Amino acid sequence: MISNCELRIANFERVCHQIRNSQFAFRNSLFMFLARRYRIRGRVQGVGYRYFALDSALRLGVRGYVRNLPGGDVEAVAEAEGDALAQFRAELERGPALSRVVEVVEEELPATGQFASFQIRGS
Repeated sequence: MISNCELRIANFERVCHQIRNSQFAFRNSLFMFLARRYRIRGRVQGVGYRYFALDSALRLGVRGYVRNLPGGDVEAVAEAEGDALAQFRAELERGPALSRVVEVVEEELPATGQFASFQIRGS
């Protein structure tokens, strides 16, 4: 017959194993994610560009943020799998109907997993 103490130890070991596995899975999932900072230049403020970027990011499963910068540019920081980031960049280059994107400058960043969703941030 198994004692109460032995049951507790077995349960504790099972829970520790599950935690170790979930932490391993989380760390490995970050390796599949890439991160980029985009600086979008052109007529991109006052034309609904940030809302366009938000909609595109939500459709593509991209996490991060978009914000206006002083001087008229827009910045987007994004984390996602490579294909989703490529599609997101293509959307940023296209922009909403009233915008005129002149240039999208891309900078590689380390993926941190710090973003739970995509949001519009203040300037």
